[in-house]
Amino acid sequence: MSTTVSFIPRNLCHAERVRRSETFHKLYYHFVWATKHRLPLLEEPIGAQVRAFIVAKSAELGYGLIAVNSVVDHMHLLVTLRPTVLVADVAKMLKGSSSHFANHVLNARDSLYWQEGYGVVTLREADVPAVVEYIRNQPAHHAHGRTVAELETLQHAGGHTGGRAGG
Repeated sequence: MSTTVSFIPRNLCHAERVRRSETFHKLYYHFVWATKHRLPLLEEPIGAQVRAFIVAKSAELGYGLIAVNSVVDHMHLLVTLRPTVLVADVAKMLKGSSSHFANHVLNARDSLYWQEGYGVVTLREADVPAVVEYIRNQPAHHAHGRTVAELETLQHAGGHTGGRAGG
């Protein structure tokens, strides 16, 4: 004999039951990825155009982009995602489409390729404002050597700490 447990009162209208049955989530991810060989391929105006593309592509794909910024050799993004979105797909889609955009639409002087892999950390909602400020102030952090060490390391497949991913 199976028992069904429902936390939605039966006297609610159908629309209210449907609304309440949606999945509640607050999932925040800070991504960092670097250009291939850490080459300075995101110099302005290319960096600004790639960031604008990532803003538009994130909206198209349904990612809640909160912040994006770059310095010449790496990119930072803060996004909120639905639980059905695979973290790996976010990096794959945004890295692949942004390099395609830079190379085939912008016809950048130097081809934009991203290094394999990426860094990603999850955060609490309370940490979002501090991370937004960190991303917004990337150029200043790098100019003054005030980067967050754990965001500087890219975890390679197999868990081995590898090359720098950004700061």
